[in-house]
Amino acid sequence: MSRNTNICSDISGIAEQIRRDLKIGQKVKTNRVPWTSGQGKSDYEHRTRAGKVIAKYPYFFVVQFPQYRECFKYTDVASDIIQLCDETEENQDVFS
Repeated sequence: MSRNTNICSDISGIAEQIRRDLKIGQKVKTNRVPWTSGQGKSDYEHRTRAGKVIAKYPYFFVVQFPQYRECFKYTDVASDIIQLCDETEENQDVFS
């Protein structure tokens, strides 16, 4: 029981740090498809999508991709569902 409590507190601590460090306008990448089932899921899993953070809330943030918006939890960053890009990294602007 104590071990599970420690794991949860570690994850929430990491999520809190990510929430503080994440900036609006920061570029992010993900290879998760926007749907979890259905035809075509396997076709798109290998593609990396890039977007920008457009809003931050206490428990999640919103990313603008070229044709839609998607919400992610801060713990998604800790579990490698979404990767934060460095400010110095050269990325193609997804909105041009």
